[in-house]
Amino acid sequence: MTFKNATFENATSDNVEPDSPEPRWTHCPPGSLGGIVRKARSRRRHAVAREAAAMLLSRSFGREPDFSRIAFLDVETTGLSGGAGVCAFLVGVGRLSPEGFAVEQFLMNDFPAEPDMLEKVGARLEEFAVIASYNGRAFDVPILESRFLLNGIRSRLSDKPQLDLLHAARRIWKHRLGDCSLKSIEANVLDLFRVDDIDGWLIPQTYFEFLRTGDRELIEPIMHHNRLDIVSLAFLGHMILGAV
Repeated sequence: MTFKNATFENATSDNVEPDSPEPRWTHCPPGSLGGIVRKARSRRRHAVAREAAAMLLSRSFGREPDFSRIAFLDVETTGLSGGAGVCAFLVGVGRLSPEGFAVEQFLMNDFPAEPDMLEKVGARLEEFAVIASYNGRAFDVPILESRFLLNGIRSRLSDKPQLDLLHAARRIWKHRLGDCSLKSIEANVLDLFRVDDIDGWLIPQTYFEFLRTGDRELIEPIMHHNRLDIVSLAFLGHMILGAV
């Protein structure tokens, strides 16, 4: 797997398109990321990692994984606890392309834009065989499915095999780390360290402030955070699935 030009501190959204006519939403096309701040450190592949990887493979592929068939999914939402009133206002989809690893982002600039954005997200995810996430089976995918349903959009997202890397991370590292949040895995397992990243609990209120003011500078840290989540997912997926 190749991460082209990836650095955590340099990821930007310079290619975000200007606001479109109503309904307004912004599409950030697939692009190479700023890269990864990473310390190289050798690791022994142990039996637990192989067992967790085999479990993921049997559930999602039934054979050796093809990373080009995996969509690495992460959503940012208007609430942190889920529920029918919570919207996914930013959907990021990472994938392995011939040029390297690329992230595509779909941003809902206002609530009337939700149906159009969801149509585009659903169409993009249809291109993949497997959905990879971090706690996405319990959070990201159910939220998207509920929004598809409420907007009258047909979706087969929940029918696709789910590669929820949180479960594998807990199986491998829970006893050593205790905390298996994505940031903990980044720091203690992947040796990735974020620079100037917004705290997750601030994201909903920052988005509402963006809606109120229209200030594009408010949304950029959220898009940056979303990209870093997806790149970490790809690193983690490559590490775990590479153990078999």
